[in-house]
Amino acid sequence: MTAEKRKSKSDVDMGGLGKAFRFTRDDLEANRAVYMSRAQQFQVYGITRQLFGWIVHSGLVSRLFRAPRPIERITSRVQKFHDTPMVVRSTGGPSDVKSEYHERINIYRIEIEMPNQAKKIFTLTETQYHAIPGTAELTFYYDPIDEQILSVESPYHASNQELGE
Repeated sequence: MTAEKRKSKSDVDMGGLGKAFRFTRDDLEANRAVYMSRAQQFQVYGITRQLFGWIVHSGLVSRLFRAPRPIERITSRVQKFHDTPMVVRSTGGPSDVKSEYHERINIYRIEIEMPNQAKKIFTLTETQYHAIPGTAELTFYYDPIDEQILSVESPYHASNQELGE
């Protein structure tokens, strides 16, 4: 059996968008059903899980993740924006000895037009920004609470697409 055949459905490479946004085929299937996968829940709540690991024995954490967390889905064209503002940073020390320096930072963001003509703005990493095509229509699955994009794909219509097996 080849290594390719041994890969599980969740290990299948999801291309540039999958790598940039760190989602698997299983995550995408859950997102298409408009909920967050368990792996995504643990990813989003990773710090909470580390800080309160001792609560696991009491069963509180398992109750937290028992019901799938709902997410939002929007299919729209994207506008990409890359800004490089100048930021003034100061070094520590006594107030009479502080030194300041100027630094350019990169801010990558996208705007997605919502059905009600409003725009949703997401800040991305440089890798995520470059993985998103500038003119294509895409389907975004995102967490409305943390304003975090979970997965991205070409417009998905269950009636005419399969999972590419």
